[in-house]
Amino acid sequence: MTPQPLVSVIVVAFDSARFIEATLESIRRQTYSPIELVIADDASMDDTVELANAWLQRHGDRFSTWTIVRAETNAGLSQNCNNGWRASTGDWIKLIAADDLLLDTCIADNVAFAQKTPDAKVVFSRMEKIDDKGSSMGEYFFPSHFFTMDAKRQLTHLLRRNYLGAPSAFIARRVLEETGGFDPSFPMMEDLPLWTKLLVSGIRLDGLNRKTVAYRIHNGSIQRKAGRALDGYLEANRRFDRQTRFPLARQRSYLLYLVMRFDDLLPWIQRRRVLTLVCYPFLWAWYHYSPFTLSKKTAAPCL
Repeated sequence: MTPQPLVSVIVVAFDSARFIEATLESIRRQTYSPIELVIADDASMDDTVELANAWLQRHGDRFSTWTIVRAETNAGLSQNCNNGWRASTGDWIKLIAADDLLLDTCIADNVAFAQKTPDAKVVFSRMEKIDDKGSSMGEYFFPSHFFTMDAKRQLTHLLRRNYLGAPSAFIARRVLEETGGFDPSFPMMEDLPLWTKLLVSGIRLDGLNRKTVAYRIHNGSIQRKAGRALDGYLEANRRFDRQTRFPLARQRSYLLYLVMRFDDLLPWIQRRRVLTLVCYPFLWAWYHYSPFTLSKKTAAPCL
């Protein structure tokens, strides 16, 4: 029998004492083996590392190997992801934030899909939303049609809107090695710069139509942050637009570039009720018939 591939689960942590034990328990419950566990801590100021160490003393024998990589200074999410996967040895990389959960068959389902789809290099799957107590808040939109496209068409759609649930990503190690991994010049924005770089390189993204992770929304998550933390994230998005997203769109299609520019105006238009009413027929047609729209269903990006 062919041995199962080693999967490295990278827990990305920063001041995660409140939830890290629940995240680690979700990894311990995986039906798959062998698993290598790497905890990448970005200079937490709480007792995240102490709690993780204590948990590993009790349950570390569940894993083939385990290690904690602790940064001396806070370098941001992207660099912390790089620190984690570079300290691992598995054939496949599964990153998970230290407040999210893997569903019990997450790794087994992803490996089974990869074995049935030999060309798969990066796999996304369905994703549930949970609150700080673990109660379900529904499910993120899963763009099934996106995963039927080739890499070129996927890039066109991704440039307009990020439909991909980053916590669900399951990545072949060789892909990260070949492309250099996450871009630390966007410290608080690890996902979209990498997906864009992969698609520009011709690496197609695959979709597994199964729910595999639970993404926790709480007061410390990006979707609930305010002040400087949120400002830093929004500024990273604006800089990515200026440096990468809009220049790529203009190269591919001037129509796509204009569509994206108009998309950016929509929130401003919608905040002005009279202007919205005047423009409503045009907005309705734009939403339903734009050549770059995947679905009529609203799809918020997964952060």
